[in-house]
Amino acid sequence: MKYFFSFLLAGVFFYNLTAQSNYETGYAIYYADYLNGRQTASGEVFSQQELTCAHKTHPFGTLLKVTRQDNDMSVIVRVNDRGTFCEGCVVDISRIAAERLDLIKAGKKMVNVQVVGFSRTNPKVLSTWSDVTGRDPVSYDNAPRKIIATPRDKLVAKGETSPANTQVTPQPRQAQQVPKESPRTYSAPPAVNNVATTQETEAVKYLPLGQTGYFIQLGAYTLESNAQRTLVDLQRKGMKYLYLQKGSTRPNESVTRMFLGPFKTQYEANNYLRDTCPKFGVTGIVVLLN
Repeated sequence: MKYFFSFLLAGVFFYNLTAQSNYETGYAIYYADYLNGRQTASGEVFSQQELTCAHKTHPFGTLLKVTRQDNDMSVIVRVNDRGTFCEGCVVDISRIAAERLDLIKAGKKMVNVQVVGFSRTNPKVLSTWSDVTGRDPVSYDNAPRKIIATPRDKLVAKGETSPANTQVTPQPRQAQQVPKESPRTYSAPPAVNNVATTQETEAVKYLPLGQTGYFIQLGAYTLESNAQRTLVDLQRKGMKYLYLQKGSTRPNESVTRMFLGPFKTQYEANNYLRDTCPKFGVTGIVVLLN
């Protein structure tokens, strides 16, 4: 009986130790911009546009789900660096991951961190702004584990769908086609100042679902009216190629984001963000919609 209780206590201790290693609570912060492009502890080059993080103990390649305690917003990031070293902090995430948690202004918030898998590549940055979900928590060690393929987020069909036609007689080809507006592809757009305010410049345009390419995200708004007002104000200052896109952050909650673009390459988008956006008093992050 004595040995039985010893074995039982050892099992309980091991279970608690394993659970604690896979689930943590503490503060999350995000990388400073000057660290972009530097080498991480894993040997990879750090990018603010990748869903990565630094952690003190988890093996490189570990996938962590980081969830804010006050608003339940979450994102999945991959460990490729060591840190963080601030008191009470458990994870240091990239800027684009911080955007997913609405952490840019706050800078530091309490989060729950949970191990959800292992991967040799970083999670994909999705244009729908939804979390990379579907991976069940698994035990892990330094060796890579086989990850079960996860279903992609369900998106509505690209473009607009015309109402059902009950007539048997087929309609002419021209009548059946519904024109779909999409921004043209171009190199970095030139800055235009002192543009007169016209009905055309104040038109609010929306990106169609499924739009691809490099864009600069200038903001995210809970109220669509605020996004429209900001877009019109920037157009009056002479800023062009501005679009809105509706999305969601959590179930039953919507968000409207403002984009500038598209750009042919990430290099052109970064140059425009660095050289031209400050002239209009705005900043943002470069994202890839796909």
